[in-house]
Amino acid sequence: EKAVLHEQALLRVGQCQDQLGKWQDAEATFKKFIAAHPQHDHIRAAHHGLGGALKGQKKYPEALAEFELVVSKGIRDELGAQSQFLIGECHLEQNKFSKAIAEYSKVELLYKSPVWQSKAIFEMAQALDKNGDKDSAKKQYQRLIDKYPDTDAAKAAKTRLP
Repeated sequence: EKAVLHEQALLRVGQCQDQLGKWQDAEATFKKFIAAHPQHDHIRAAHHGLGGALKGQKKYPEALAEFELVVSKGIRDELGAQSQFLIGECHLEQNKFSKAIAEYSKVELLYKSPVWQSKAIFEMAQALDKNGDKDSAKKQYQRLIDKYPDTDAAKAAKTRLP
């Protein structure tokens, strides 16, 4: 009982450090958790957290490896959707627009999460726009509004259309 609480507390500490933007501390905490509890029920959450901490430090190859560990299990849950989304973000932040678009499209295709699906379409449109494909970007914004009208991403997309 006490050991379980300690494990969960360590995971929460890492998540809090991540939320506060203390990415180096979060990285150390998540690495400690993963090393100590490689078979833990929440190991995917730890890898996701470590990926976020690494992404925050712009350590993209390492971050991508952690997010890939989360999605590679084929579990189609919110954590998987968010990790897949962040894979796209890592590529977008490196101006790898085609790769970002491909990764964002996986969120929509593989996960049933309107929040993450709508965010992915929005970011896909952003990537198209930054890559100079204004027409395709507009089509994605409109598709987002039509498909997920009640999401925050759709509200943001409306501001991008004339």
